[in-house]
Amino acid sequence: MTIASVAEQILSRSFAVYRVNTETAIKIRDAHRLAIKFFQESKTTKTAAAAVSNKEILINRYQRIVNGNLHGYNALPSKEIFRTWYKYDSDNYEEEQQQQWPSEEFRTNTLILAKDLHRLLLKCVRHIVILKNQQNITSNVSKEKIPIPLPPQKRFRISPSNTCDPQMIYTDDSNYSNNKNDGKIQSWSFRGYNCPLDYFFYHNQNPYATNCSEHTDRGVLVLVCLTDVPGLEVESSPTSTSKSSFVCPELLVYNANLYKERADYACSDLVCIMTGDMLSQLLKSTIAATTASKETCISGVDYPSACVHRVRNHLKRARLSISYELRLD
Repeated sequence: MTIASVAEQILSRSFAVYRVNTETAIKIRDAHRLAIKFFQESKTTKTAAAAVSNKEILINRYQRIVNGNLHGYNALPSKEIFRTWYKYDSDNYEEEQQQQWPSEEFRTNTLILAKDLHRLLLKCVRHIVILKNQQNITSNVSKEKIPIPLPPQKRFRISPSNTCDPQMIYTDDSNYSNNKNDGKIQSWSFRGYNCPLDYFFYHNQNPYATNCSEHTDRGVLVLVCLTDVPGLEVESSPTSTSKSSFVCPELLVYNANLYKERADYACSDLVCIMTGDMLSQLLKSTIAATTASKETCISGVDYPSACVHRVRNHLKRARLSISYELRLD
């Protein structure tokens, strides 16, 4: 079960559901627990006016706007947000921007989790680039045989549930190592750029408010941690026999009995990885760089579009969602 399999699924349908390793799963659950504790500060059992007052206090205490970007806490009609920014080569970046944290434990757990998710998405992007270059060279070179760096052999399992087909669940490859022959892939990295890690708390109190409308994210890849409150909906790519439609990854894994729900685990070890707006830009630049010396044509290459996703308006209860977005400079 490898990241290469996830990359293949993302290229074919714009998203994949993936099972992280045990260490990362623990960090996700710890961060989820601390975020829930923080957002509960804005609740009140007294009056609506008191609830608004609490949110104003949290905004004044934790919100920072730096260069037009939110750092910390904000409240919207349908949700509350706590956003932090992860900079790969600086553990103290949030302190440089004077971001305030509810607790040192929340700050530490968030940054540790961001590092894990950043590395995971980097692995996935590298395999996507390798696979896309492989597909391009294979489709445009007829007689000349050019050695192509192949990712590790695909190993995956398809859920036995028909409701989940062809949904594939992948597990973490702890023995992953960079392919030494991936050429141009080694020449770029995401070191030093800012990536947002968001905690979205959908309080589920306003039945008329839109939780999150259909949109795409600007990053290369976007990772959302799945929870026991189904809410994330992604647009599946059309096939020869069906049109595109929205599916809920959390419901898919529930129906397939892949999510072992426990009372103390509101956040599972499953994540949904989706394509962002920057992925096609990255692939165009890397394919152009790797094919220029071979004089192959890249005009007919089919680049993946960003995954359209949303949050459903009818939740069974309040939902806390953790999202990490890998961005390019």
